[in-house]
Amino acid sequence: MTPLRIDVHAHLWTAQYLDRLERLGKSDTATQRGIGAGEGPAELDHRFALMDRTGIALQVLSVPPQSPHLARESDAVLLARVANDAYAELVAHWPDRFRAFAALPLPHPEASLRELARSCDELGMVGVGVTTTVLGRSLADPVFHPLYEELDRRGAVLYIHPSGEGAASPLINGHGLTWMVGAPVEDTVAAMHLILAGIPLRYPRMRILVSHLGGALPMLLRRLDDHLAFESPQTPERPSLAALRLWYDTVGHCHPPALIAAAASFGADRLVLGTDFPYEDWGGVRAGRLVRRGLGAPGGRDHRDPRHQRGRAARPLRELTGDPRARLGSPVPQAAARPGAAGRRAPLSGARPAP
Repeated sequence: MTPLRIDVHAHLWTAQYLDRLERLGKSDTATQRGIGAGEGPAELDHRFALMDRTGIALQVLSVPPQSPHLARESDAVLLARVANDAYAELVAHWPDRFRAFAALPLPHPEASLRELARSCDELGMVGVGVTTTVLGRSLADPVFHPLYEELDRRGAVLYIHPSGEGAASPLINGHGLTWMVGAPVEDTVAAMHLILAGIPLRYPRMRILVSHLGGALPMLLRRLDDHLAFESPQTPERPSLAALRLWYDTVGHCHPPALIAAAASFGADRLVLGTDFPYEDWGGVRAGRLVRRGLGAPGGRDHRDPRHQRGRAARPLRELTGDPRARLGSPVPQAAARPGAAGRRAPLSGARPAP
């Protein structure tokens, strides 16, 4: 059976959605415009051509960091519906190309539960996409627990993407580091907030998917365990164990050592393909090939050898899409896997640095 390669980290923003966000006071929507991530025919044709070149059958679309996380509930509800209706229309028109994570009107819990039910039951969404913080709130805030309970009941995905706030640090945001350093810091902090609060343990059927290989988590697991007793003794389980309850996309910006660290730390079965479309040069596809080759540790062999885990790697993708063909690390032609020059980015024309 031919495996189905699925890209779980892909962006698409419609002009209507960005225009409405801007009218409500969002001042940074220009960052998502004119970079090939819109719904226009030329943009979609180019997207599909890249997908064909790299053997990607499906993309799971999500709106972060331009999420409808707005202080006024009525605004947040309206924008979430605009985003989700647009995605539902795209999925209906190209069912062999797209799935979608729902946008939610956070931090408003009851409205978010209603939109979750509408998005999953009526529109066919495969989970929800949120940012690493919501209007300054940690994802471990109890206000979000009803959402996690419902996602757990459904066995659905909670996809976490940086918010672009540089972890609220002036030492990051005030020094031109908001995305290059701030984004992976946000990934790390958000995952750790959930781990310290016991969220992965409490809601085991909720599929928590963290962007960018989990930020710095692959390098920190031993340190986290060693510091737990004196710094966060209330944590219900060791972070190194809790981290294995999460999944991580392979967006590592074409840096194989980062993927090697993630595969060695989490195991290949916890990594799922992500490209960060339209920002990456499709290094995530090469990442799948590296995992398949077993480059999980120095010397080219993971202590949890990825070559022995292909069947296990398929499980999160099957759960995400319902397609039994889904598999991580299926073969990619060498030429297709490297659309840019060796060691260099090949973004779409006019693309900005990657969130």
